[in-house]
Amino acid sequence: MPYLFAVGFIIYAVVMAQLADEYDALADEIRDETDAIRATLLAEYLVFYMNESMAVMPALSTNDAVGGYEGMRHLVKPNHGYAVSNNIVGERYTFNRGVMLSQDPFLIEAVGTWSARNFCGGTDITSVQYCPDPDLPYVVMETDDISDTWRILEISKMLTTFDILAKSISKGGAPNETDDGTTLTDGDSVNLPAAVGFLGTANTCSGTFNFDGATLDCRDLYTRDGNAIVYNYSGTEAFELLGETILLDNTGANVLVVPVF
Repeated sequence: MPYLFAVGFIIYAVVMAQLADEYDALADEIRDETDAIRATLLAEYLVFYMNESMAVMPALSTNDAVGGYEGMRHLVKPNHGYAVSNNIVGERYTFNRGVMLSQDPFLIEAVGTWSARNFCGGTDITSVQYCPDPDLPYVVMETDDISDTWRILEISKMLTTFDILAKSISKGGAPNETDDGTTLTDGDSVNLPAAVGFLGTANTCSGTFNFDGATLDCRDLYTRDGNAIVYNYSGTEAFELLGETILLDNTGANVLVVPVF
C-alpha cells in the first residue's frame, strides 16, 4: 500500500506540475493578448490626437487633462513607455515625434534607455529616422507624416472663402470697403476679422459677417490653426488670401498657404 500511495502521489504531482505549466502558459498568453489590445487602443488615441491637433501628445500621464481622451487612463500600464522628441529638422518640415513602446512587464526599461537605441541606424529618438525595438509592440507618430495633408486641407478650406469673395468681382469688383469705412487701394492688406469688424479670436467667434457685400463666417476669417487670414487687395479684379499655418518648414518658419485657382 505505501508503494501504491507513493506512486499515486508521484503521478498526482506530475499531473499538477503539467497543469501548472499549462496554466502559466495560458496566463502568459492571455496577458500578452490583453497587453496587445491595450497597446492598440492607446495607439489609436495617440494617432487620433495627432491628426486632430497637428501635435503629438506630450505624455501619456496628461490624458486626463485633454478633453475626449480621459478613457486612456484605464489603458495605460507601467510597461507602456512613452517618449517625445520635438523640433526634428526633416527634408521639408520641422516635425515632432511621439513613440509608445509596450514592454515586457517583467523587463521594464527606463524611457531614456530604450529611446536611446535606434534600430534604424541613427543615434536615438532625436534622429531624423527612428525605429524602436522591432521585437516589441510600438507605435511611432510623426507630424511630418501628415504635414502635407494638413496643408492641403487648409488650402481647400481657404479656396471656399476665395470663391465667396471672387463672386463679388462680377458684381462690381473685389471687396475693398472694410467695416470701419476704410477703402482699400491696390496693394493694401487687411486681416479678414478686422475687415468685417470682429475684434475677438477664433475661439470666441460666432455668427456671420459682411465684407463689402460678401457674407463670411468664422471659418472664412481664420485658418484651421486659429490665425487670422490676410486679404491682399490688388484692384477691382484681383485679390489674394494668405494663411499662416501651425506647420514649420525646415528652417523653423511657419508655412504660409496661398490658395490659387
